Amino acid sequence: MQARTKAAGLVAAIAVLAGCGSPEFRFVASPDHTVVFKVPRSWSTLDAKQVSPGATSAATVKWLAFYDGSVRPQVSNAKAALPASPLLVAESFALTKEEAAALDDDALRNIARPVTDAAQAQDALDRQAAGQQPLTIKVLLDQPIRAKHVAGVHLVFSASTGGDLVLYNQVSVVDRQAGRAHILVIKCSDACYQSNQSQIEAVAQSFTVKHP
Repeated sequence: MQARTKAAGLVAAIAVLAGCGSPEFRFVASPDHTVVFKVPRSWSTLDAKQVSPGATSAATVKWLAFYDGSVRPQVSNAKAALPASPLLVAESFALTKEEAAALDDDALRNIARPVTDAAQAQDALDRQAAGQQPLTIKVLLDQPIRAKHVAGVHLVFSASTGGDLVLYNQVSVVDRQAGRAHILVIKCSDACYQSNQSQIEAVAQSFTVKHP
């Protein structure tokens, strides 16, 4: 009986220690704290000025951040056509009243890739004229986002040219009152996405925009 009691106490102690471990995610935010989301602690920040120097110098870009899920994070991972580890891009940019009014759900769907039928048709013509392989898009999730201050869409889709398949988890919204658009895109290869799906979905679902 005493041995069983000691064993039970040991199991309880281990459970407590496990519960006291470091959390899997950490929260990050834009400099003005308008955008907040969580990322796995194992993901590393990349220098946006090195990844996309042109974008960081644009006057309309208010915030641009990159996170690399690789065990060996480096700028080249953000530029890979077929990311072997999750790559996250978050961006906030300013809009004029006219731009905000014109940025409807379809325009937001096409932020990272030509997702809508019309955009795919135009992209096919452009690629044919340039002698490039056609791009195949398959939408797996398309959900509208309607909140107090923002509206947009949450998409999950695959894109492939030839045999390489890249999966995207994308949240794109516009705050017309504030004149801002906010984008979150997480992408990686099909195999990578399947291996990291729970983390990727948790990040996308945590994406929150506050009205300034």
